[in-house]
Amino acid sequence: MAKSTVSYIDGTELEPRDVTVSVNDPITLKALSNVPAEHQQDFIERALSIGVVALDAATKQAEAIRLGDIGTDIKEYLSTFKDDMAKEVEEVMGSYFDPKSGKFEKRIETLLKGEDGGEIGRLLENKFKGDDSPLQKSLNKFLGPESEFTKKLDPDNTGGVVNDMKSAIEKVVSTQISEVLVEFDLNNENGALKRLTTQIEDDSGKLGKEIKDIFDLNNQSSQLSVFKKTIFDEVESIKEIFNDFNQKVGERLAIDKVEKKTTIGGNRFEDAVIDFIIKNCSGGVITEAVGNVAGVIPHSKKGDLLITMGSDAVGAGRKIVVEIKNVKNKSIESASEELIEAKRNRKADVGVFVFSKESAPKGLGNLERNGKDIFVIWDSDSNDYDGYLEAAISFSKALIAQDKSHESNNYDAAKTLEDATESLDQSIKYLDSMAGSTKTIQNQVDSLNKDINTARKKVSAQIIALNGLLDSFRAT
Repeated sequence: MAKSTVSYIDGTELEPRDVTVSVNDPITLKALSNVPAEHQQDFIERALSIGVVALDAATKQAEAIRLGDIGTDIKEYLSTFKDDMAKEVEEVMGSYFDPKSGKFEKRIETLLKGEDGGEIGRLLENKFKGDDSPLQKSLNKFLGPESEFTKKLDPDNTGGVVNDMKSAIEKVVSTQISEVLVEFDLNNENGALKRLTTQIEDDSGKLGKEIKDIFDLNNQSSQLSVFKKTIFDEVESIKEIFNDFNQKVGERLAIDKVEKKTTIGGNRFEDAVIDFIIKNCSGGVITEAVGNVAGVIPHSKKGDLLITMGSDAVGAGRKIVVEIKNVKNKSIESASEELIEAKRNRKADVGVFVFSKESAPKGLGNLERNGKDIFVIWDSDSNDYDGYLEAAISFSKALIAQDKSHESNNYDAAKTLEDATESLDQSIKYLDSMAGSTKTIQNQVDSLNKDINTARKKVSAQIIALNGLLDSFRAT
């Protein structure tokens, strides 16, 4: 057989879960010992529900705090980025172009300096000087006694010619070698190698200077300085964006603070109440904001929201009027008089008066009922009071359904509705009582808060049950 389900406030169907709990904590065991055995199971279920809701709320609060730290983390990162980048670039440039220890300067010195002309001088001497030089070996290969050229000229027939040719060629080659060696002699100021080394030294110095100029942070027109300035400008721009954001948030908070003390705040609270009721309490009814429209009393606009029972609801066509106030020093007597006038002005059977948390009269419970007048406290900035406002609307619907059931002589339905509303009323009173106790009994704060949250959950469940009961009594 399929498991029964329970309904959440938003109508979501949830399947109950069986959980086995082992209690080992001495404080918890002590608290359980004070609960009668027949109530222990209900007490444990409420405590588990409260703990789960509390942990979920704490997790969301921690996430909100973390989001507030993101701006600070970004500022700190950008503040250190510019210093780290400048330091790294300076170290890299120094390792290559330092006049005494730079890798570039050392490499030029290895190539050109030394008694033997450096690496270039040694290379040229090996290639052109001595019997074992590559040049001499190449000449012997082509013109020596064992060369193909000599073999083709028979000495017996042309010995003089061969010797003359060889001597002439050797003389020319020797002259050319001498001239080449002179050109590559570093002691010859006009030699090709000397001019080459001088040019390389001049060019390397010029190149080194150009590279240093590129990365010179002291030169405002260098490429690195321009790049640095661009990065810093971007960082400053980001800082300005964050500062502007923080300023606007501060201004918005200041505006909200002022608005709460003026009629603007009252209008905003009124709009928030109407939006909440339309979104969460409009099932089976027609809701209409009428605060700017005169009613049946000439020139009177009492009554801010009118709720008319739908055609399929019990008491179809009957009305509930909602009066909303965010004004301090409003007494319960004055609110009762306004609610009476609002019911007359809107031809409503039941009236609901909504106080803001900040303006509620001292001593007023979160939800109180006097006949067909219901007084409720709501906070637009917190979800803690949503259940009370939903309960007030459900109360109103139930009172209309009770009247209709009595008129139709359906006393069983009327009794069922009366019991449901009475149970909800008692739960709310118990919830308010427990909430007040936490202010004076500090050593039992944790356990009392668990009871409060359990009562809230019970109120929500009973609201859902009451709404379902109302739906079952369809108008015939």
